[in-house]
This record gives sequence, structure tokens and C-alpha cells, in this order.
Amino acid sequence: MFKHYINSSTINLFILLSVFSFASYFVSYATPPPNVHTLRLLAVGDVLLHMPLIRYAKEGDSYHFDKIFTSIAPTLKGYDIAFYNQESIIGGGDKFSGYPCFNSPPQIGDTMLRLGFNVVSLANNHALDKNVQGVLHSVDFWKGKDIAAVGSYANEPDSKKPLIQSKDGITYAFFAYTALTNREVPADKPYLLNTFSKEKVKRDIEHVRPLVDIVIVSMHWGLEYQNFPSKEQQAIAGYLADLGVHIVLGHHPHVIQPIVQIKNTLVVYSLGNFLSSQSTADRLTGMIFTVEVEKIASEGRATAITIRKPRVLLTYNYHPPQCSYYTIYPYSALDDEVLPDYKELYDKYKNLLVAHYPGIEVYPLTNELPQTGEQGD
Repeated sequence: MFKHYINSSTINLFILLSVFSFASYFVSYATPPPNVHTLRLLAVGDVLLHMPLIRYAKEGDSYHFDKIFTSIAPTLKGYDIAFYNQESIIGGGDKFSGYPCFNSPPQIGDTMLRLGFNVVSLANNHALDKNVQGVLHSVDFWKGKDIAAVGSYANEPDSKKPLIQSKDGITYAFFAYTALTNREVPADKPYLLNTFSKEKVKRDIEHVRPLVDIVIVSMHWGLEYQNFPSKEQQAIAGYLADLGVHIVLGHHPHVIQPIVQIKNTLVVYSLGNFLSSQSTADRLTGMIFTVEVEKIASEGRATAITIRKPRVLLTYNYHPPQCSYYTIYPYSALDDEVLPDYKELYDKYKNLLVAHYPGIEVYPLTNELPQTGEQGD
């Protein structure tokens, strides 16, 4: 009996282990491990060429802007999306101009390409500074280059083709709108400029929603030189959040404004100036904003999208009193000679950002400059 008991137990144990092993095998193949995808985004604000910058860049018969970005260039590489707003239009001809009616040399666009930018907004209040022909020249300039220009189009069919691209398994749509213009858009050519309307934005986003993982919107909005968003900005941001936009990148105030979370939408109200020769430290300060989009996809489960690691590197457009040269420094490279109260200003902007979005990391003054996308690691 004892021998029979041992044999029966052994057989039963063998059967149980076999069933368990088979079940484990089945489960492992029925629910494979999730696929994790990551998209890294970098954004800066306005590139606004006043005449002092144009004169500084002129060398012989051409213009050379790369030298302005020497100190900051290493931080701009290595991102899947690198975005900026071309505030001053590349409007054609050889008579370049600054405020109030801008027309920038085409070489600034070539410089931004070399720096690594691959998405540019053309939707802003200066888009019509050189009238219809200026818009057409601007749009044509960007064609055929390794960059996607959004928010301004040469014809209606092109305006109805949304920018949809994929990076590392994440598909995104990118739109650009302006809530204000200096000149009225011709009634028979509304495609020249994406002016904001609830109906248009709703139609655009609902069209792409089944096709993409995330939606990014560039917004030209707000009041100039104000560090806090206007009621109109807040209303538009709330509307975009209701539509399910994931990231809103704001510009036009020419100074930094807060970053906030509205529902599942990350809103950067104003990135500030990236390049300008405006006066005051507020207008000469901008931010390099970076964030990661993580997508976790599992068979049989809903895809999860997470916006994580939001970071800011503060920048400063420096020129000496005599305007003999221009350069962009990270705040971490400043000293009292360049900007006497830079530590106090750093605290001001850091506190402004952290107060409204505690999860933001503002790159400290004490660290060395991040290299080649290190900021987003």
C-alpha cells in the first residue's frame, strides 16, 4: 500500500506540474510582454530677426547666422521632433527688414536646419508682412528641405493635408494655428494662414484622431511681454484639452509663461524668444523645452500614452551695449559680467515654472551644458 501511495502521489504531482507548465506556456504566448516606444521632443520659441541681427550676420553678399548659436548648438541634437516658430517671415527679395514689417534672409532657415530643427511653424501674426507673395515665397523656401513647415500653405489642397509622421513606433499629427494676425487673410485665400477657430481645430483633430497616437498643436497667442497667460489663452488651452490634444506649444508673448497640465494635456503657454535683439532680460530669456512621449502597446490591451520627463534649459540672447556681436548662452554659462543679476533672474523663471507645474525640471546653474540630447535622457 505504501508503494502504491507513493506511485499515485508521484503521478498526480507529475500531472499537476505538467498542467501548470502548459498553462504558463499558454499565458506567456497569449499575453506577450508590452512593446515600449519613446519619442523625444524639443521645442523653442520665436526666431525674430530685427535689423541689428541681420546686419551682424551679413558677410559680403551673404548672411551667416550659425555663429550666434555656437554655445547652444550641442543641446539641440538627438531629438525625434525639434520645433521652432519662424516669427519673421522669409518673404523673398533682397530688401530685408525688421520691425514692424519683417522680411528675413533665407540663410536663417538654413541655419535652423543645420541646428537640427525638423518642424517649423509659419502660423503667426507676421505671416502676411510681405503680403500674399511673401507667404508663397516662404512656403516655397521650405519645400524639398528636411523639415516640415506647418500653418501656412500655398493652396487649399496642401492646407488639407495634415502633417502625420512616425518615429520609433509612435505616430503623431502636428498642427499650427495663430489666434491673431497683423494683416487680414484674403477672403478668397484662407489657406495662406491657419487662423484659429473652434470649428476648424475640431475638424482637423477629429480627422486625424483614428490615425495617430498623439496630437501636438503649436499656438501663436496671448499678450506680448506678459508672464502669465491671458483669459483667451486659458480658454483655448481648455478647449484643446477637451479635444484630446496631448501637447500644446505656445509662442508670441516674447517672454516665458508657465507650463501647466490640463486634464491629459501638457500646455506650454509661452516658450519665449529663442533669437531676437529685443531689450530687457525678460525678452532676451527663452527656454529649450524637452519632453518624452512613451507608448506602451500590449496585444489585447489599450495602448497607454504617457508624457514624461519635462525639462527646461533657460537661454539668454546676449549682446554687448555696442551690439558688436550676438550670441545665445544657456543660463548655466552666464556670469555677472554678461548679466549681473542672472542668478536672481534664474530663480524668478524657475519659480514661475515650478509653481505651476511641480513636475518640471529646470536645468540648474551649477551643471555643465548638456550635450547632444543628454537633456532628455
